[in-house]
Amino acid sequence: MNRKNVIHCVIVLILLVACDSKESRSTITDTPPQNPLPTEQFIRNHLLQPDGLISTNLTDRKGEYLSESIGLWMEYLLISDQKQSFDFQLSVLRKHFYSKDNLLIWRIDKGQMANANALIDDLRVINVLYRAEKKWGDVQYKEYANKMSKTLLKYQLQQQYFVDFINLDDKQGTHYLTLSYIMPNALRQMKKESLLSEGVYSQNIDVLRNAPTSKEGLYPKSFNTESSQYVFDQRVNLIDQLYIGYHLASIGEDVNSLVEFIEDRMNNNNGKLFGQYSGRTGTPIVRYESPSVYALAIMFLNETDHQSLIPELYKRMIALRQNSEEKPYFGGYIDVDTLETHAFDNLLPLIVDTLYAKNSQN
Repeated sequence: MNRKNVIHCVIVLILLVACDSKESRSTITDTPPQNPLPTEQFIRNHLLQPDGLISTNLTDRKGEYLSESIGLWMEYLLISDQKQSFDFQLSVLRKHFYSKDNLLIWRIDKGQMANANALIDDLRVINVLYRAEKKWGDVQYKEYANKMSKTLLKYQLQQQYFVDFINLDDKQGTHYLTLSYIMPNALRQMKKESLLSEGVYSQNIDVLRNAPTSKEGLYPKSFNTESSQYVFDQRVNLIDQLYIGYHLASIGEDVNSLVEFIEDRMNNNNGKLFGQYSGRTGTPIVRYESPSVYALAIMFLNETDHQSLIPELYKRMIALRQNSEEKPYFGGYIDVDTLETHAFDNLLPLIVDTLYAKNSQN
């Protein structure tokens, strides 16, 4: 074969590979269900962009996209059995949020990528990928989860403790571990894959298990990995508390102090929960209700023997939703006058709405 024919064959092969690759990518598409839940309909119509990115809100942060949002959306697609949309979203995640080291860039704002990750976002995606492999049998999900896990273990441990974030350039991190970031299910899967040692697993889970509570029954915000001291907040974000309680309950730990806090605050505030409370007095320091607070409270109590409040919490959550099909933004947790909304405040309630509906059918 002469040189001209060799070159011709090489060109043909390159074109064939390129066409095959292009065809493979084009088969990964987002396919909405025929009868989506109201909040899914809102997210798809108003927050989900054509390229698969999810806007943080509809106003000043419309051009901001968070790995948190992608992870929660993937979790919803998993539990609602939307594999094709899940695969599409995974391709979006890999294209836009994966760093060269297989960690997640936590934010893209107007095209500018943050140079740090967030532990909770990485663990959430790792966990959902392991669950996807178990549900759908595609080993590729586990391979991605393992790659992310290996990088976390390589760069994001200090004194064998995970830390909140690292700089993706120099791999330097903070000295704090936010308790709500510790996700036992993800760590358990990493241990099961023989990536995380029993010692490191136990040391990080013990940060949760050994966390003291204040006289109001509230947990610390974080743990200093250098001094091994817990840090309490004066302004307590109830989202953090509920995540901590949910994760503790998921491993069978006693969470009665937080259950009592929730019950007491609802009884004293006409069934309402607020976004922030004083760490010193336990009284509300803001007057806004958050759909994600109610969603997490439902998830938390569902892991305990104290489930009697769940119907009331669900009712209050749904009341914050735009429930009229005749009005704009149907299905969204949004103030229609100001367009105030947040992806988090729609994604978490959507997940809970799906689980609630499934439990009602069983």
